[in-house]
Amino acid sequence: MPLTDIDQTDPEQMTDARLISPPERAALTAWSRDLQQCGSQVIATMMRDGLSSYVPILLASRDRQDQILVLLAQRKIPWGEAVLRLRASRTALLKDITEKSDWRSAEFSRSTETTRANVTALLNALTRLVP
Repeated sequence: MPLTDIDQTDPEQMTDARLISPPERAALTAWSRDLQQCGSQVIATMMRDGLSSYVPILLASRDRQDQILVLLAQRKIPWGEAVLRLRASRTALLKDITEKSDWRSAEFSRSTETTRANVTALLNALTRLVP
């Protein structure tokens, strides 16, 4: 299964009824550990760079993915079900990021309009003061 790009899954992988094998579980555990480290670095960078409002979205996505991977590792769901759930989780992440970006953009536009209105009001007031 292409864990690094869930969009690369094909119908055969999405319908795979096999449960995870011990070697696959070991590989999944190592991959998941690496992914957690990378995700923690991304979150730290976002906090540092003023994008902290996106952090809860990423944490929620990571929680969803962890739940799926735990179920897979516990052999409670087959590979195909894990693939479908991971794809749905990715879609939810993209939707949430898009909504947050749209909201931030609208807030910025409102802020810019307010700033322009304030500058215009200030300039109008100043021009009335000039004889």
